[in-house]
Amino acid sequence: MLNTATAISIQTQLNHCNYINLVSFVILYYDYALTLPAEVERFWASKSVSWASGFFYVNRYLVIFGHIPVMVQYYWDSRHKSTKMYVPASYRHNSRIECDCGHRCPSLSSFHQYLAVIIQVVVGLTLIMRTYALYDRNLKVLLFICTAALAVIIFGTWSVAAGSHGQPGDLVLPDIGCVPPTNQADANRLAAAWTGNLLFDVMIFVMTVYKSLKRSRGRDWTLIHVLLRDGAIYFGIMAIVGLGNIISFHFSPEYERGFITTFANIISSTMLSRLMLNLRDPDLVTRNFGIQPDSATAGPTTTNYPVLSTVLEFNTITEVSVVSQGQASTSSSV
Repeated sequence: MLNTATAISIQTQLNHCNYINLVSFVILYYDYALTLPAEVERFWASKSVSWASGFFYVNRYLVIFGHIPVMVQYYWDSRHKSTKMYVPASYRHNSRIECDCGHRCPSLSSFHQYLAVIIQVVVGLTLIMRTYALYDRNLKVLLFICTAALAVIIFGTWSVAAGSHGQPGDLVLPDIGCVPPTNQADANRLAAAWTGNLLFDVMIFVMTVYKSLKRSRGRDWTLIHVLLRDGAIYFGIMAIVGLGNIISFHFSPEYERGFITTFANIISSTMLSRLMLNLRDPDLVTRNFGIQPDSATAGPTTTNYPVLSTVLEFNTITEVSVVSQGQASTSSSV
């Protein structure tokens, strides 16, 4: 039986988690509503699915639908504890506690952890494709990045799979939510996994800045400016969020360890979607190439846009042809 001080402490920790998660879910679905018109215009209008649009859809809708069970995990209202009590199998079979709980809370908790890994893998793969294209499809660069990414993925998956997924003391659950505590050993492993993910983001950002500055001369400066701007914003926010999550694993109480994980996954996926939408902005085509696709004064115009994407598209070579006063000019995609 818990004493009053402990019960209040646990409920306070859970309240903090619920507040930050509520903010995360509002950002996710509100931003989706805001950017859906741009998605329809810049992605749905295409008759075929390329590698770029494929990664966009996976990143976009994995997070949208994948977090529905996560919302159930955090806000499941049940006064009957036996329906969701978190009892590890090893303890349940060797205790006198009888419970018809099955594996509901452990299943939701495990699903959330593996969802976090999958989301970061999808985000990482998309960043790899962007960087690979920025380096003119250099295979050595691709091999280097993929090796680093594979190491991060393997370690992150091991950190989740090797977790104890509960201890005998994990029998305390609130009426609302299904959030078990995280012991310090598991927290240290997960913190190390997030550290690897943060270092990967640092590597991608440094490579993007280096190559962008080398290619900053010429007519593609507007595109390079967008890459630098979006990359800096993405890295800055993810560095702050990632460090906050790592700190929470090491220094927060057991029910608050890693409570920024949901926010980190949502914000990284949301920003990546905006990065890809920005690169397909028709205004960027106009500023970068001096082309006015809809201008009546430009004469007959044929365009297969959105023409700008630094995500690799194996089967698409995008061109913009502008015919004006008997002269034609063609620009290849970046």
